[in-house]
Amino acid sequence: MSAPAEETFRGNKITIIVVLVFAALFALLAYSVLIDPTSRNLTATLSILVMSSLFIAALAYLFSLRVSIHPYGISKQSWVGTKEMRWDDVERFYYNATRRSVNFIPIGTYYYFKLVDREGNKIVLSNTVERPAELGQRLIGSTSEPLFRKAAQLFDSGEKLKFGPVSLSRENGLEIKRLFQNKKIPLEHVWEYRIADGRLYIFKTGDKRTTGPSISRVPNVFVLKGLLDAIYHPRS
Repeated sequence: MSAPAEETFRGNKITIIVVLVFAALFALLAYSVLIDPTSRNLTATLSILVMSSLFIAALAYLFSLRVSIHPYGISKQSWVGTKEMRWDDVERFYYNATRRSVNFIPIGTYYYFKLVDREGNKIVLSNTVERPAELGQRLIGSTSEPLFRKAAQLFDSGEKLKFGPVSLSRENGLEIKRLFQNKKIPLEHVWEYRIADGRLYIFKTGDKRTTGPSISRVPNVFVLKGLLDAIYHPRS
């Protein structure tokens, strides 16, 4: 990117600490194996070398990771290589933020973001990046406007828009793919819609309950919600 970065996100310090702890535990285990002649053999030695290489590679990746937000796009740099993508070239943006727990005890939120351009190139980001919640909001803000502009033009021209398991068109309204039977909702029969608890809920008139697909399966889910806002709550 020729323009300077507005903000740069580095490797997640918490993830680095976790990897370091596991690497230290593995080092102790490896040492106990290597100093014991009865357990030392070629297979054990090769396994230790492979695992050590993986820990070294993971730490090198985390320490070298840089994700930069530019006015016109995003870049991801690490010792593995560099990837860049302009906001106008993004075709699909996947967002996932899932709360994790162990025995009902919250242990944090898992974040996963994927940007795909028109040629199928991908940039994938997760909790390996620091401040993932903030990064996710930056990605939503940066991708929504160009994606919404393109989607609105296609919708106004009568095209059927596909958002993974959800389709939207002026003629047929909404169609939500389900395991056993698809749900079809004409636009005039949409009662309510919302994103909550990591899912997209769309209520048909008369529905008291409904299920919705995980937003991680719905590319450009925030653009879809923006289109529904434009349809049902147009600005004066």
